[in-house]
Amino acid sequence: MPDNRMYRFIQRGCLATSVLLFLGTGPAWGAEEKTSEKEKRSTFKGSVEVNAGAIEEGTRLDEISGRVDVVGREQIENLGAQDLTTALRRVPGVTITRYNLVGGYGGADGGAVFVRGQGAGRPGAEITTAVDGIPRFAGVWTHPLVDSLSLDLASRIEVMKTPQPVRYGNMAFGVVNMVPIKGKGELSGELRGIYGSHDTRIASVESQAGWEGGDVFAVLSHRESNGHRPRSGGRVDAAFLNLGLDIGRTWEARLLVSATEARVEDPGRTGSPAPPVTPVFRDEDQLSILSFSRPVGEKTRLELRGYWDGGSLDWLQWNGDEAEAYRSLTDWDNRGIRIVYETQPGSQETHWAAGLDYDVMGGQFVERHTEADRLRTDENFSTTAAWAMVSHDHGGSLHFTPSLGLRVADTEHFGTQWGAQAGLQITIGKTAFYANGARSFNLPGIYAAALYTGWNRAGQWKDLDAEELLHWEVGAMGSFSDPVGWTLSFFHDRVKQAIRFSPPPPFPPSFENIGAYTVRGIEASLSVQPSDKLTLYVGGSAMETDPEHVPETPDWTASAGLSWQPTTTLTCSLDVEAVSDRWVLSSRFPSPQSPVEGFLLANGTLRLRLPGRNRREVFLAVDNLGNEDYAYRPGYPMPKRSFMAGLALGF
Repeated sequence: MPDNRMYRFIQRGCLATSVLLFLGTGPAWGAEEKTSEKEKRSTFKGSVEVNAGAIEEGTRLDEISGRVDVVGREQIENLGAQDLTTALRRVPGVTITRYNLVGGYGGADGGAVFVRGQGAGRPGAEITTAVDGIPRFAGVWTHPLVDSLSLDLASRIEVMKTPQPVRYGNMAFGVVNMVPIKGKGELSGELRGIYGSHDTRIASVESQAGWEGGDVFAVLSHRESNGHRPRSGGRVDAAFLNLGLDIGRTWEARLLVSATEARVEDPGRTGSPAPPVTPVFRDEDQLSILSFSRPVGEKTRLELRGYWDGGSLDWLQWNGDEAEAYRSLTDWDNRGIRIVYETQPGSQETHWAAGLDYDVMGGQFVERHTEADRLRTDENFSTTAAWAMVSHDHGGSLHFTPSLGLRVADTEHFGTQWGAQAGLQITIGKTAFYANGARSFNLPGIYAAALYTGWNRAGQWKDLDAEELLHWEVGAMGSFSDPVGWTLSFFHDRVKQAIRFSPPPPFPPSFENIGAYTVRGIEASLSVQPSDKLTLYVGGSAMETDPEHVPETPDWTASAGLSWQPTTTLTCSLDVEAVSDRWVLSSRFPSPQSPVEGFLLANGTLRLRLPGRNRREVFLAVDNLGNEDYAYRPGYPMPKRSFMAGLALGF
């Protein structure tokens, strides 16, 4: 395992130096931002993309006719979102959980994203969260940490509700991918400061540029709040650098570096006595991605990528049974290689893509108690996988596009696993009809090895089987006319061999493949843009489960929003989110499911552009306009009406 302290020092030094350098000097920039071949091939010739505007940037179909909902930079700013959960909570079929105004407490109850009922087993383990296609999660616990997925780096967020076992492999019952910002245009930057209710303070500085031989984008940010309840404070610091350079005549090299550090408190359940020690969750994470890509001929592209994601957790907790404070310490080290080859041999209608992945994930864990350490473990899992997919567009007035993909993975402890996808898209004018199916898998994580060791069941975790998801979906999307777009889909998910915690008796506890459930539902959205100044959006989902109460799967969700620009300098945004009653399952403690009441939230923002050549803007955001009582977890009420005001100065 590398020396994390030295690595973090070098990484943060490079980030800080880059920001200062690009703020103060630079060459004569001038070229517009380049669109990579990978981005150009995100949709096929017959594809239809529906623009939404207010809540989402739009909805499109991927290479195998899977639905992808996109939240863009404009939507993130208009929603006043400060982290991934608040940016996605209005997307149909997506639910979230959190405790505090700033910071995600852990990777589950205090900060998580769930897609169509997936993600509630091991918290988020069925959902892949990625930065530029590279999975980012706590290697020992196999779940994402919201605070390591900083919105500062995202040009857009792609929510792939269709399982993605071919391109993403393990844990891809759903995918949330953050596409990084690239520098463009002349050397420029922006300073931003925000102050809000409960002594919430946010500050950031960013700089970017694009030139003929490359581009660069860098940002530093700080978020902090005292919290809306006693012991609910949080702090998140983040830094990001994205540098691209042309090498020779054909190769492009790109270095992406992201570092985050957070400290978040647990306010505890209302009505329960406060422990003598305030529980605190600290996490640090560093991600580096180095990639080389080049066109091989006119219609072929090769990409080589390597990544390293390392981090640590320091979780201070209180044990009421033993009347002592203890710390859970985790260090993880995920790394891997990606090789991707894409081509369109002989015609523009056929698209082949193939890849080879090698990943190692894992790390160390220990519980540090007064008398002795517990649950000490040091484990790594490795996986080698090959995948391929193909689609063919039969053009003409009617585009008929079948597609197929397969992944075969050789895992270190769980044998050979496979995933497959198939799709069909029929496009007629401005309407696309589609169908897709998938078989996806989710392996037991290092968490099983760590806990089994402490339960004196060393090695028995290898008897667990991979979870399996069988999925199908049919739908359509299109436009009634240029200003009106719509989507409609029906889906069915069947999960087998789901891994669930089995508490005593008898002792010791264990994990077992005893979970099985079905989620079926419908999603729809309608967007209208009557003029360049006004965009309206409404969307929703309805879901039914078997058994009746599947965690994080409300019977229905709905969202609506508008973005209105009454003058050239003023933009008004309003969003409304409604969620029915639902059941939740604590991933921290072995307890039965609990019900949480539904809620209706309305939020609004005003943005006023000030005169000047560079962007200068003041803004006001109001959350929970109706002063609603609501919670994502029993006993954890969220804030009443709250405000944030800020200033952005471009240079």
